[in-house]
Amino acid sequence: MLNIQRYPNNPILKPNPDIPWMSKATMNAGLWHDESGFHMVFSGGGLAEAYCGEMRLGYAYSSDGIDFDVRDEPLLGPDPDGWDSAGCLDARVMKYDDDYFIIYNAGGKHPYRRVGLAKTRDFKTVERIAPLTDPEISDANVILFPRKINGAYVMMHRPSPFQPSTASIAENPDFKFTIKMARSDDMINWTDDRDLCGCEYWWENQKIGPCCEPVETEAGWLMLYHGVYLGDDVHIRTYRVGAMLLDLDDPYTVIARTPEPILSPDTDYEKFGNHDNVIFPCANPVIDGVMHIYYGAADTCIGLATVPVDELLNHLLAHKV
Repeated sequence: MLNIQRYPNNPILKPNPDIPWMSKATMNAGLWHDESGFHMVFSGGGLAEAYCGEMRLGYAYSSDGIDFDVRDEPLLGPDPDGWDSAGCLDARVMKYDDDYFIIYNAGGKHPYRRVGLAKTRDFKTVERIAPLTDPEISDANVILFPRKINGAYVMMHRPSPFQPSTASIAENPDFKFTIKMARSDDMINWTDDRDLCGCEYWWENQKIGPCCEPVETEAGWLMLYHGVYLGDDVHIRTYRVGAMLLDLDDPYTVIARTPEPILSPDTDYEKFGNHDNVIFPCANPVIDGVMHIYYGAADTCIGLATVPVDELLNHLLAHKV
């Protein structure tokens, strides 16, 4: 049985009542680890009555991946005239050459949630580049592969024709959520947009979406994804985590997939918060053969869990599709 270890002193980052913009939520953190340390870009909320009103992206630094120093001022906030005028959240962080790229969900004047792309070299000055998704669809969970594949950038995303919520999913029973994959030469214009996979198992009966940067292994691209469940046995949509293995040369091909979740809300900080029953990873750096999973817990705080990559791969390879 796969044994994923939660850090015993979780959560590693919690809301700070002394900092208004992150007084109610610090969650869903992208993170990049390199020789300079651990760079975390997290979602902060607290300025509005509802915690999700005008979310901002905050920055925190750590030398060990556990104790983070949080900058008091937001890294990136809503631009009144931009595609993210209503909020920035759920960042993922990638690095190509000398630039760190921040991919984040954006609310704005467009009717649905979009995904924005920004870049920085020092996590102080941030340049907005462009929206990555269409203004006429709801899109989220854009993940970039860490290198070009067959000469192109590759991304995963999860689009839908409506803003996903419990009510809207119930009102659109014929729509089936899928993770899609597309290619680009410039990270702005995307083509060859095709389905990767859909909802297949009991714990993802509402929707699914990619979580974190895929990890390159000899067996294939190792990726985490989230599944959302709603049934009579829960009072609210429940977010769990699964894993997939994709072909190295053709990542549109799924080699293996976990039929059961590998992480579920079990602790109090995962079960109770702004949105109960949520585990939502946005980063999974591998350090000395161990995957470090940084995840939002109950849309309130940030937890850390670890698992040896070899153990996760062996678990996956027992479930080839």
